[in-house]
Amino acid sequence: MMRTWDFVWTAGSSALVVALAGLVALGHAEAWARDIFVNNQIGDDAKNGRAPQHLSATTGPVRTIAQALKICQSGDRIVLAKTDQPYRESLSLCTARHCGTPDRPFVIDGNGAVLEGAEPVPPQAWRHWHARVFRFRPVRLDGHILFLEGKPAPRFRPKSEDQLRELPPGHWALWGAWVYFAVHPGRLPQQYPISYCVRPAGITLYQVHDVVILNLTIQGFRLDGVHVADRVRRCTLGGLLCRGNGRSGVFVGGAAQVHLLSSLVGNNAQAQLMLQGYAQVQLEDCDLIDHPQAPAIRQEGPHTQVIRLSAPQPRGQGRKFLFPSSREQAVLARGEF
Repeated sequence: MMRTWDFVWTAGSSALVVALAGLVALGHAEAWARDIFVNNQIGDDAKNGRAPQHLSATTGPVRTIAQALKICQSGDRIVLAKTDQPYRESLSLCTARHCGTPDRPFVIDGNGAVLEGAEPVPPQAWRHWHARVFRFRPVRLDGHILFLEGKPAPRFRPKSEDQLRELPPGHWALWGAWVYFAVHPGRLPQQYPISYCVRPAGITLYQVHDVVILNLTIQGFRLDGVHVADRVRRCTLGGLLCRGNGRSGVFVGGAAQVHLLSSLVGNNAQAQLMLQGYAQVQLEDCDLIDHPQAPAIRQEGPHTQVIRLSAPQPRGQGRKFLFPSSREQAVLARGEF
């Protein structure tokens, strides 16, 4: 079996499709009612989504996943094109057309695309506060992570304003209603590629069933990468990389049931996997990276249940590779870790 890291990082890998073939009946052309294609570079939301390329004035890919969710039908498959730009959207699956059946699930196939919840800090938002410390006031105060070059910046947790004045360069802090960032000598915050969590959740599922979501990186959301709310049944999340979200990578609540398969979850602020209510999660070949301030699994309440269908994956290099450099990506692609 291919290791989790290979699943997540090998560009264009078909391993996940093979692994989920039994779940989504890939071997039969009639397994889905339709394919709806999405491309955030060449797509057009006025098209019908019935082809990955533009074939006519009406036939071609749509630009947004939200549009695909508007025009889809029960049992369809939404196929994302992996481009060099992330999909900057929050998605909700909450109606009958977002459901499937056990032998014909509703599928979102990300093909390795990125679903992004962060946006750049507006240059005009910065205010000088003290010495080399600047600050800006976000619209919402919950679930903040500051990113530098797309990676979480180191966070400083001051206990007083005096400590805040000693904020190390390149670090950020949350104090009151403001986000603080310390620059290096001779620089301004506008000279850094800084972004922060804006959108609430990557994918929200509510009262749907027979859903498969696979092969996506979900990052930078204020709350959860995936938020599975009440009364979700037969939901499989496969080959996901959920990282850098303000609460958890995957949240499951209410009476929801989820199968989390071959996924990597880490660098989320409060927990990697969070369960509430009567939630039940089956874990199979997943790597949930523990952290003193964000445990691998947080179960809130006596009725939650985690069922391990396989042993946890080794975590030796996990933290290092969650936001890998180009050199580390090459190492991962060769399996040299």
